[in-house]
Amino acid sequence: MKNSFKPSIMTKRKGPRSRKASGSPSPRQEGPSRSLLEEARDAVFFTDPETGLILEVNREAERLTGRDRRHLVGAHYTILHAPEDAERYRTLFIRHAVLGGGISGEAVLLTRSGRRVPVEIFSGVVAIGRGRRAVQTIFRDLSRGPRFQDPIRMAAREWQTTFDALTDGVCVLDLFQTVQRCNRATLELLKKDATDVIGRSCKDLFHKGQAPADCPFRKMLSSKKRETMELPLGDRLFRVTADPILDPEGRLVGAAHVLRDITDLMTVQDNLRRERDLARMYLEGAGVAIVALDRSGRVTSVNRKGCEILGGTEADLLGRDWFDTFIPSPRKEEVRSVFERLLSGEKGPWMTHENPIRTLYGEERLVFWHNAVLRDPSGEVLGTISSGLDITETRQMEELIRLERDLNATLASTSELDEGLRACLRAALQAARMDSGGIYRVEPGGRSMELVAHEGLSEAFVKEASRYESGHPLLDRRAAWSAAPIASSWRAPAWTSRPPVARRGSKRWPSSRSASRVGRSPA
Repeated sequence: MKNSFKPSIMTKRKGPRSRKASGSPSPRQEGPSRSLLEEARDAVFFTDPETGLILEVNREAERLTGRDRRHLVGAHYTILHAPEDAERYRTLFIRHAVLGGGISGEAVLLTRSGRRVPVEIFSGVVAIGRGRRAVQTIFRDLSRGPRFQDPIRMAAREWQTTFDALTDGVCVLDLFQTVQRCNRATLELLKKDATDVIGRSCKDLFHKGQAPADCPFRKMLSSKKRETMELPLGDRLFRVTADPILDPEGRLVGAAHVLRDITDLMTVQDNLRRERDLARMYLEGAGVAIVALDRSGRVTSVNRKGCEILGGTEADLLGRDWFDTFIPSPRKEEVRSVFERLLSGEKGPWMTHENPIRTLYGEERLVFWHNAVLRDPSGEVLGTISSGLDITETRQMEELIRLERDLNATLASTSELDEGLRACLRAALQAARMDSGGIYRVEPGGRSMELVAHEGLSEAFVKEASRYESGHPLLDRRAAWSAAPIASSWRAPAWTSRPPVARRGSKRWPSSRSASRVGRSPA
C-alpha cells in the first residue's frame, strides 16, 4: 500500500556554482525542510537501507524514545523495538529496503526507560540526493489520546481492530481475485506476514495456483450472490464463502472471501448422526411399538413394531392425527385427556395407560402404554413419546382361562344336563364374542338332530330349526360331523389375531355348518 507520508529531504539552495561543492546531501542540512521536520507532531526517523543505522531523527523522535539525537543517530534501528520482536522487524526492514514501496501498520516502540508505547508506523524509501536513498519511518504515538489522532485514521484503526477480532479468516478480493486486505486470522491460517499476502492471488495462497472447479468466487461473479464450498486445508475442513461487494452504483467491485473452520462442527454432526442411527437401530429392534407425537397430537415418529401393530408403513402413519385415526370413538376423549395431562407436566397414574387402538384396516387391538414427555434443551415441551405393548392376545387368553374356570365350577355344582349344556353354551358364546347360538343333540346314526339348548335365539328361529329329520342336508353330512369335534366349527376363536366373524349386533346368519351348533337370531 502506497504511503502518503513520503517527503523528500530538501537541501539549502546556494546558487548554481555551489551545487558541486556542496558534496553529498545529508538529512542534517538546514533549510525550510528541516524546520518542517522539527515541527512535525510525529516522530520521524531516516535509516540507511544497507546498514540499518539511523541517519537522522526529529525532535518528536527524541521525546517519544526518551533518547537525545546523539544517542539515536548512528544506532541500529532495532533499539526501537523489544528484543523479542527485533528479528521480525529486521526481516520486514530488509524486505522493505530491497523491494521499496510503502508499508503501514501498528507496532510497539521501546523507550529508553523500557516503557512500551503503541505506535502506528508509516514507512517508505525516499531519495536524499546524489542517488542515495534512506528509509523514512514515521511513528505516530497512539497513547496520547484521541485529540492527537486523525479522526479518519482512528476510524480506520477501529475498523481494522474489529476486522482482526474476527475468528474467521476474512479477505477482501478485487475482481482479479487479488487480496486487497486481510485480517489477522487469515495471516495465522496461512502462517504468513501481511506483506506476503497482500497483492497475491487467492488461488496462489489457498489452492497452490490451481483454482478449484467449484470456486465460489467464480460462481459469485456470475450469480452476484453468496456462493460457498468446503475446502480441506491440512487436517482441517473449512467452509469458504464469497459475498459480492458492490459500489454505490450497484456495480460489482470485489468480494468478501471468508474461511470458517468447520472441522469441529462436522465432527459433532458426525457424532450426532452416528448416535441418531444407533438410537434408530435400537428403536427398530425393539419388541414394542414406539410412537412420538407433537404437541398437536400428530405422529412424528414410529418404529417398525409400531407400523406392524397399527397396520401401515411409516409413510402411511407420519403426520396423522393420533386421536382421530387410531383411537376408537368411545375412548377418544379419555385418551386425549391423558395426553393433555402429560403435556402439562402433571405426573400421575396416566404415565402408564391401557387403551384400545383402531388399526388402519379397522381391527381393534389392546395396548399397554408407557408414556414420557419430550423436551428441547431449554426445557420446552415438544410432545410425547410412548412405548406400547400389544396385550390383545394376552387379555383374550386370560378371558378364556377365566371362562374355563367358571365353567368347571358351574359343571361341578350342577347335576342337571340341561343346566350344564346352557353353561357350556354361554361360555362358548363369550369366547367367540357372539350374542346368540344353540346346541344340537344328534341321534346315533344321524337319524335326527334336536336343539337342546339355546341362548338369544328368536322364537321364530327356534320353531323353524328346533329339529331336523333324516334326509335334511345337514344330516347328510353326518360323516363329517362324526369326524370333527364340535369346537372345530368355531371359525374365529378369540385367541387368534383375526377379528371375530360375527360381533354383537350383527344381522348376518352363520354358515350352515355353524348353524348346527351356534346360531343367531334373524330378528
